[in-house]
Amino acid sequence: LRNGSFESTDASDLTEYRVGMGTVSGSQALPATIIQSGVGRSGSNGLEIPVPVITTTSKRYMQIYVTPQHTWTLGERFTFQFHVKAGINIQIGYALTDGIGGTANTITDSNIKKTTVSSITGDWECYRMTGTVTQAMIDAGMKTITITIRNRGTEQLTAYIDDVSWTVTPALTLNDGGINYILYTQTNTATVVSGGDYTGEVTIPETVTSGNTTYTVTAVANDAFHNCQEMTAITLPSTLKTIGDNAFRACYGLKYVDIPEGVTTIGEYAFANNPELRGVTIPSTITSIGSYAFKNCTSMVSVYCNALTPPTINELETFSNYSHATLYVREGAQAAYEAAACWREFSNIQERAYYVTVDGIKYRLNADGTATVVNDNYDPNETMYVAIPETVTVPGGTPYTVTSIGEDAFAGCTNLWTIALPSTIESIGDRAFADIPAANIYMHSTTPPSINTTVFPNDGYQRHIYVSQGSATAYAEAEGWVNYGTYLDIKELGTYSDYKLVFGDNHTATVMQNNNNVSSLDFSSGKEIVFDGYQVVE
Repeated sequence: LRNGSFESTDASDLTEYRVGMGTVSGSQALPATIIQSGVGRSGSNGLEIPVPVITTTSKRYMQIYVTPQHTWTLGERFTFQFHVKAGINIQIGYALTDGIGGTANTITDSNIKKTTVSSITGDWECYRMTGTVTQAMIDAGMKTITITIRNRGTEQLTAYIDDVSWTVTPALTLNDGGINYILYTQTNTATVVSGGDYTGEVTIPETVTSGNTTYTVTAVANDAFHNCQEMTAITLPSTLKTIGDNAFRACYGLKYVDIPEGVTTIGEYAFANNPELRGVTIPSTITSIGSYAFKNCTSMVSVYCNALTPPTINELETFSNYSHATLYVREGAQAAYEAAACWREFSNIQERAYYVTVDGIKYRLNADGTATVVNDNYDPNETMYVAIPETVTVPGGTPYTVTSIGEDAFAGCTNLWTIALPSTIESIGDRAFADIPAANIYMHSTTPPSINTTVFPNDGYQRHIYVSQGSATAYAEAEGWVNYGTYLDIKELGTYSDYKLVFGDNHTATVMQNNNNVSSLDFSSGKEIVFDGYQVVE
């Protein structure tokens, strides 16, 4: 260790060495203690006991543990830096850990950034770790930086470390719309924290902007809304991932909480002591619920848990109203909840359908991994061009294959002009396309979906059905389809390569198939059209 008049390859000389720090670029500099370092065999998990020189056939490494004397707080920005020089080919590793040597666990977080070189020889090189302190880092017990210098060859390892320093600067904060945030510049994310004007109905936005940067709101910190007794409702953003300990504890005015899809963890006591809270929706993405999360919510009558696998609960008193509340779970999940610890304490567990809305279209997610398009009372005055995907995915969840169009799915959609259905569609329900105008319907399934005679209005008159190459006869003769006779105009699509758009004057575009004119589209009023599932916009 240079800069301290220290240099050695003997591990016995490298124990308990203290380094004083100076001020770096005006930031607060922290003292650090090099707890222990030494020379050991390759593959050792740190060096609890210093050892002397080892055999020349083993790769040597030296580990140094730097522990700043500092209590970390949420949002603080830190920099750890050191310089290394060696006369032989070496490899450098450094990580934030929760302890020393073989007992240390590496802490990983997307807010930790490292600038490093995999191998160096000769000259001094600078290594830097920067980050913003998250709740996960604090919970993991961030404590020590472990520096590992490893010899790539068999020579005696002689390395020099210089200018070891920690710097810490305060959190980057923002108050927007009365809500306080900590901003994380490494990931452009934001965490809601305490101290805001939290009364009445509070809505947390998906994003906030500071300067020219937009930050995505992904977390509600520990105690963020703790004891906000004047808050009567909370709307959480779809971008949320975590809800911290005590986040909404003792918010006496809350009556219902809808936790959005994408949230994976709910902290301890997160919604505890809310005597007026009557219902909560828990998303399918939840994996664990902290102890006592809903303790003393004595008015709770409805718990909707959308996770197919019961989230982990380690404390019986996570809920307090097992005998009076009804637990509603996904179709096919009841048996799993009746067998799961804590969840089985609910005296009434019922299954129910689960719905999601993706790109404006509503789907029912089925227990067998399929999805059905369902009616969502679409605005009949809204002009619609719809392309149904093959799969829909709950944020952070498993994709569901879209296999059916439900009964009355688009009934009443008098301005639905074009709809493209994927190759995965197997059935179309009664009256699914009732009331739609003379529409273009694109069917990508080579096997005709099962239908009956009520799918299309007016016996299917002037409904143009475009099907995959070689499938027209199968559609015309299939059960259900054959009943429409010649009223359905069934045509075969060419391959995508057969089609092209030729743009002309006066805002027109001509669709060409194998150099033959198919149709001319007028874009003069800024209209848009879906052609074979692809949207063409002026």
